[in-house]
Amino acid sequence: MNLKTVIFISIIIILLSPMTVYASDSNTIYLKAGNIDTDKIASQNTSEQNVMETSSTSETLDNSEKYYIVQFDGPVTEEWKDTVENMGAEFFDYVPDNAFVLRMNGTEKTFVGSLEFVHWSGEFLPEYKYTDEVVTTSAFEIASGSEDILDIIVLIFDEEGSDKVTTDIIGIGGTIIGRSERMFRVQILATKIDEIVSIDEVCWVENYKQLTTSNDVASDIVNVNTVHNTSGLNGSGQIIAICDTGLDTGNKDTVHLDIRGRIDSIIDLGYGAQDTNGHGTHVTGSALGNGAMSDGQYAGMAPEASLVFQAAGPYLEGIPTNIDQIFQQAYDEGARIHSNSWGADTDGAYDYYSYRLDQFSWNNPDMLILMAAGNEGEDIDPADGVVDKDSINTPATAKNCIAVGSSENYRPDMTYMYGGTIFSELPIFGDYKADNISGMAATSSRGPTDDGRFKPDIVAPGTLIYSTKSSYTSGTSSYLYMSGTSMATPIVAGSAAIIREYYTDIENVADPSAALLKATLLNGAYDMTPGQYGEGTTQEISGRPDNSQGWGRVDVENSILVTYPEVIAYYDDISLETDESWSHPYNYLESDQPARATLVWTDHPSLPYENKTLINDLDLTIIGPSATYYGNNGPDHINNVEGVEIDSTVEGDYTVTIDGYSINYGPQPFALVFSFTCDNNEFPANGSSASTSMTIVSTDVVHPGGVDESSIEMTVDGASVTFTSTDIDDGYEIEYQTPGAYQAGVHHASVTASTITGQQFTYGWEFNVGPEITSFGLTSPVANTVIDNLARTIELSVPYGTDTSYLEPAITHNAKSVAPASGEAQDFTNPVTYTVTAEDGSTEQYTVTVDIEPNTEKEITSFKFTSPAVTGTIDQTAKTIEITVPYGTDVTTLTPTISHTGQTIAPLSGAVQDFTNPVTYTVTAED
Repeated sequence: MNLKTVIFISIIIILLSPMTVYASDSNTIYLKAGNIDTDKIASQNTSEQNVMETSSTSETLDNSEKYYIVQFDGPVTEEWKDTVENMGAEFFDYVPDNAFVLRMNGTEKTFVGSLEFVHWSGEFLPEYKYTDEVVTTSAFEIASGSEDILDIIVLIFDEEGSDKVTTDIIGIGGTIIGRSERMFRVQILATKIDEIVSIDEVCWVENYKQLTTSNDVASDIVNVNTVHNTSGLNGSGQIIAICDTGLDTGNKDTVHLDIRGRIDSIIDLGYGAQDTNGHGTHVTGSALGNGAMSDGQYAGMAPEASLVFQAAGPYLEGIPTNIDQIFQQAYDEGARIHSNSWGADTDGAYDYYSYRLDQFSWNNPDMLILMAAGNEGEDIDPADGVVDKDSINTPATAKNCIAVGSSENYRPDMTYMYGGTIFSELPIFGDYKADNISGMAATSSRGPTDDGRFKPDIVAPGTLIYSTKSSYTSGTSSYLYMSGTSMATPIVAGSAAIIREYYTDIENVADPSAALLKATLLNGAYDMTPGQYGEGTTQEISGRPDNSQGWGRVDVENSILVTYPEVIAYYDDISLETDESWSHPYNYLESDQPARATLVWTDHPSLPYENKTLINDLDLTIIGPSATYYGNNGPDHINNVEGVEIDSTVEGDYTVTIDGYSINYGPQPFALVFSFTCDNNEFPANGSSASTSMTIVSTDVVHPGGVDESSIEMTVDGASVTFTSTDIDDGYEIEYQTPGAYQAGVHHASVTASTITGQQFTYGWEFNVGPEITSFGLTSPVANTVIDNLARTIELSVPYGTDTSYLEPAITHNAKSVAPASGEAQDFTNPVTYTVTAEDGSTEQYTVTVDIEPNTEKEITSFKFTSPAVTGTIDQTAKTIEITVPYGTDVTTLTPTISHTGQTIAPLSGAVQDFTNPVTYTVTAED
C-alpha cells in the first residue's frame, strides 16, 4: 500500500457532514476532499509507517521544493513560525486546525518535522485539490460526439508561479480563458483533470459558475420610516454601490426620477449601462429611491443616499471571476456599502467567489458587502412541508458579507401561492407569498453552509416588492412587483446606509467598520420564531440564530434608536492576538429586562480547499451574577458571528469578555454591540410612596457611551434644581437636597444629559407623598405627642387633672386641608378622627387619642392618732413626721390615721404599729 492510498483511506473514514460542529483542539485537518485525522495516521501499523517513511525519503533524495501541510501542537505562535522560517521553510495558507501550508525542500522538511511543537507533516497531495463534483457537474460537449470539456477555476499557492503554471496548463492541452493573480479560468478535457491537480503549484480546482440574479410596505416592516421621521436619518452622505443588470436608461440625466440627481457614477462593465432586464433598476429603487414618482409612497430605505452603479449586462456577463475587482472599483469611488442581488447555486459551498469576497473584506474592513442568499429553497428531500437545508448561493457563503434571506412582505390582497412540484406539501403548498411578516419566503435559500456556519445572516421582506421600473420593461407604471432575495438585499443595504449615517453623523465615528455595521444590524434584528406555521413538525424557524432567518428580520429602529433607559453599547476596531482578552464590566443593568450582545469580526479568507473556513477564532462570554453565557451557546469554533441573548437579567454585575482563542493572522479586530436597559437607581424609587421627612432626590446618570457631566440637567416638579455629582462607572450619581419636606401629592423628577459624543438622552420618574399630619399639639396644656404615619395614629398625653372634654389642637400638615380644623375645640374624652385631604383629593385619616397622665403626687398630708388624740408634725422637705404623746402612753400598740396624695401607702393607715423605734412609711404615686 503506498502513501497516497494510506492517506486517502484516512480521509474517507472520517468524512464529516455539513452539520458537524468542529472542535478546535482536535488534531484534524479539515479539507473539502476529506478530513485528515493526523492522530490516526500516527498510530497506523508499522508497515504503513515504513511506506510513508520511504515516500519521505524519495522526496528528500531529489531535495526539490514541494508544498506540505504542517500541523502544530495547538494554536500556532509567532515564536514557532519564526523557528520554522529560520530553517528555510516558507509559509503560505493556514489550514484548520492548527496547520499551515509550507513550501520546503526535503532537508527543510526533515528539520521541521523533528521540531517538538510539530505534530504532523505531509505532502499536499493531488487528491486534496478537488472533489468529484468537478468531473460530474462541470463537463460539457463542444460538439456532438466530442469528449467532455471542463470549465474550471484553477487556484495556485503562489502568484509567482503563474508563468510556470501557464506553461504547464497549455502543455497538457488546456485553454486559459482568464488569469488573475492566483487564479486561472481553464477549459480542458475532463480526462486531463488528474494532470491539472498533479501540477505542484496548484492547490485547488473547482467548477466555474455563471452568476445569475437572485430574483412601500417593506419600509414599515423593517421600522425604517420611524427612523426617517424621528431622527432625520435618510442616508445622506452615504454612498451605496450596486452591481446589477443595468440602470434604467443608463444615463444619469434621464434615469428614473426616484434615482436621478444622486448618482455619482454609472460604470459600464462592457455590456451596456441600460437596463433591458429590469432587475438592476428595481433593486436600486428599494435601496435608495426617493419616491419622486409616487409622492414618496414607494421610497426606498435610504432616500438621500448617493449611488455608484456598476452595469454588468442583462446576464451579468460583466462581472469578473475575480469579483473583488468590482468591490475595489466601487471602493475607489467612495462607496462603503455594496449591494449584490446575484450569485450561483453551490448548495452552501465556500468556493473561489467566497474566497475573493473575504479577501477583499480582509484588506478593506470598512466596506460592508451584502449578497443575496439565493432562491434555491425547495421542499423535496424529503417533501414534508419544511424547506430543505443547505442551499445558500455563492458568494453569500462568504464569512464577511451579510447574506440576506427573504421574509414575507405584507400584501394579503395579492393571493399568489407557492404550489408546484418543489412545494407539494402543506402548509407551504397552500401558503400565500405575502400575508405574514413573521414568515419566511419558501424560495429563500436556507443554511447552513457546508462547514456548518449559520446562514443567512439576516432577512428582509422580499416577496411582491413594489419598486422602480426600468424604461425598457413593459407597462405604463413607474413601478413594478418583483420577488426574491434579490429584492430583500437592497432593503438591508439601504438600512445599513442609515446605520452607517447614524455612526458617522450622530456618534462621530469617522470610519465605522463593516463588522460594526453588521453587528448592529444583527443585534437589533427581530426574532421571527417560530414563523408563520407555529410550532410542531412544520415549524419553519427554530430560534435565532438559525438557518432560516439567521439572526432575524432587519429592524433599523431597534438597531440604533432605542428609547432610554434602553441603550446600545458599541465597540469597534479592538484587536486581539491568541490568548489575549478584552472585557468591560457593567454594574447598572436593570433587572428583569432582556439583554443582547453580538460579536462580529472580519475574518481572514479561507482557501476553497479547506473544509472549515474559520481562520481567526474569537469567543464571546458574558459572566452574570447567576450564570455564564457563551456566544452561540458555545464555545463556537465555526462562526465569525457570535451572540448572547439573556431573556431576563438579575440584579448584580455583568462582565462582557472577548477572548482571542486562536489568531493565525493577527492581530484580529472585532466589533461588539451590547443592548440592555440601564438601572438609574432613582430615589425615591419610581412609583413609590415617600415619607414627608424625605428631603433627597437622587439618581445614577449612566450611559455606555459615557456621560458629559456638564450636560446634566435635573428638574423636580418642572423646576431646575442644583445638585451634587459623584463619579461612578460610565456616568455620575447626582443628588438634590430639598430645602424642606415635600407637600402631599405626586412629584416628578427628570434628567436630561448627553453622552461624550453628544447624543442626548432623557428620563424621568415620579414618586408620591401622601397627605400627612406633620405635628399635632394643644394650645393648653402642653401635651406630649407621638405621630405614627404608618399606622395613621396620633397619641397625646396631658397632665393629670386636665379636662379632656374641651381641648383646642394646633395642627400642621402637608396637604390642602385637615378636618376638624386646627384650633377647633374638640371633646377628646373618646378618640377623634381627623381627615387630611391633598390637592388631588386623596385623603388619609388619623385617629387621635388623648390620655391623661397619671398623678405624680406621693406625700403624706396628715398623720395622727385617735387615742391618744394627737397629730404629728410633717416636714415635707426632710420627709419626717414627729408626734408627741402623753406620758405613760404605750407606744408599742398605736394605731395611726394617715392621709396622703399617692395611690398607696405602706404600712397602711389604721394598722397597729410599734413606735418604740422610728417606723418608715412608703407612699407610691399613681405613676
